[in-house]
Amino acid sequence: MRLVTSRFNCGNEALQTAPLLFFYYFDRDNSGTYRLPFAAEEADAIRRGYVSLEDRATTELRRFLHWCEFNGVQGFLGEIGWNNTQDSSRWNAVGDALYNALDHATMGAAYWAAGQWYATSYNLSLYTGTPLSTLASPASVVEAHPSLNS
Repeated sequence: MRLVTSRFNCGNEALQTAPLLFFYYFDRDNSGTYRLPFAAEEADAIRRGYVSLEDRATTELRRFLHWCEFNGVQGFLGEIGWNNTQDSSRWNAVGDALYNALDHATMGAAYWAAGQWYATSYNLSLYTGTPLSTLASPASVVEAHPSLNS
């Protein structure tokens, strides 16, 4: 998990009340490169003392959610994404658990690689095709969680 911005004590109320932006990818090193297949990522999470990759990811996210609540700050998950590979249903289950935790905390999120700049072969792309009209596997999760549209 990478914290990208923090509040500034500069007298500007907009900056002092801006949400803390953080990025979260649930591969082993939280880089978003997803070099290993799901089974290897899950085995790594278990070796590190978690029940599963989903357990590791939700535990890491909850640490940030609790920190925000304790410190009275609003957070925003500014980048999240996961693989669209042969293991996509397993990756999607972890993504769905994270979005459920965000929904419960009323914290918004933005999926990485949702726009046209990403090639249709990019493993984290949310949509494919030209124009972007075909849903990649992660889109079923993201579209089920409208990230606080109200």
